[in-house]
Amino acid sequence: MSQDETRRVATAWFDALDRADYPAAIALLDPAIEWVNLPQVPGVTDIIPWMGTAHGIDQVLNQFSTRNGVVEVKQFKPVDLVVEGEVAVGTVHDISTVVATGRDFEILFASWMVVRGGKIVKWKSYCDAAPVVAAFIGGVAEKLVDAVKAGDAKTVETLLVRHRGDPDTRDPATGLTLLMTAAARGDAAIARLLVERGADVFTTDPRTGATALHKCGQGGSVEVARLLLDAGAHLDAVTPSMGHTPLMDALWYKWPDLVRFLIDRGQNLEFGTHYGFRLDDHIAFELKVNQGAEKAVFEKIAETVRMARARRQEAMEDQALMGAVNAGDTAKAKALIKAGADVNATWPHVNSFLDGHTPLLVAARDGHTDIVRELLAANARLDISDWVFKGFPIHKATYNGNAEILAMIVSQPGVNLDVQGWINGYTPLHDALWHGFADCAEILVRAGARLDLEGHDGKRVLDIARQVLGPDAPVTRLIADKLELSK
Repeated sequence: MSQDETRRVATAWFDALDRADYPAAIALLDPAIEWVNLPQVPGVTDIIPWMGTAHGIDQVLNQFSTRNGVVEVKQFKPVDLVVEGEVAVGTVHDISTVVATGRDFEILFASWMVVRGGKIVKWKSYCDAAPVVAAFIGGVAEKLVDAVKAGDAKTVETLLVRHRGDPDTRDPATGLTLLMTAAARGDAAIARLLVERGADVFTTDPRTGATALHKCGQGGSVEVARLLLDAGAHLDAVTPSMGHTPLMDALWYKWPDLVRFLIDRGQNLEFGTHYGFRLDDHIAFELKVNQGAEKAVFEKIAETVRMARARRQEAMEDQALMGAVNAGDTAKAKALIKAGADVNATWPHVNSFLDGHTPLLVAARDGHTDIVRELLAANARLDISDWVFKGFPIHKATYNGNAEILAMIVSQPGVNLDVQGWINGYTPLHDALWHGFADCAEILVRAGARLDLEGHDGKRVLDIARQVLGPDAPVTRLIADKLELSK
């Protein structure tokens, strides 16, 4: 092929693109064309959706379609063209706008092509992709806030996935995260997108300390509440400004179905607000100031709360074993266990020292040695923590210095000697040393408890042993010797 023919095809190609005449441009491509639109570069080509290698006209068309779907071309002007034999290299000045972000990019890119038989058989382009990437990720935060407020789930998804949007973006005007805004508006579709992309369900708004689940109380969506709770949101989170739990907000905004759902998920009904109201006070107040259909809503809520309390009372009455354990009544506890009482039943949340405890947790905590023995024989669970302090039976025994009970627990198959508490990261051995129970500490050390774990404060067991018991205490020396031998 002559150099003139190469120039003719290359010129026709750039002219067709300049006019956005894509059928004319595609007609110049060989059916088996190899098309490389920037080499694959992590962090670049995974942001710019049309980049990469295409083989054949169908794949090239897909790249064109993808680009035209996300970018509006403002200028596409050939700058120069150099031809040598069957190879042509052209430079193009491209100014375009990324539709999702509204940001412009301006690039100068070089296109290298091979022309044979009047068709382009190979094509490669090169440019500094940084301006394009910047246009794709610039202004995303503002666009995300706008899209969430507009309920535009499609745009939200595009900005999160393609444009690297931060799911924890905050609205500068309100301080709310995107998830809080979606929850407050009852937008389950957007809330799901945000949670799936890792939005933080625990963070709070800067003015009131409310979580997304509190905001859900305003939006009223049971689906959003379920999504947040399934993602780990705290059901009983309390706002520092008002002392509201999510249930109080759901009641406040008159969502009886959401109230029922939160209660069914175990919401505490006995909390008090920072302004002195308890749940019943608020219901009574709302019944007084609302009339007609609005009053009927609160009558429905009042009945839901009444029935929930009745169910919890029944649950407590059904847990005779817990009553016996809490009272330290060994004979009654043994009889109930023998009769088949559920040794792993948990106490409901009623603002008591028993909330979320099993009989074993209470017996280990309170030093009821014989009852612990009976519960262990009945396969009471060791891998369960209480709702309040997040401690396991082995923590309960150690924390309270019950060495005999601890020895029984340690001897159980599969017991985790090194389970770390959620509140402070302390293991049972940390707890034993923290409270000065040298006998409990020795049991754990000799049973093989790890000595290298750190609490949330960065302290290891040797640090606490030296601080509380002193460097010359027998158990302190035992720990130090074991650490020295492990080096």
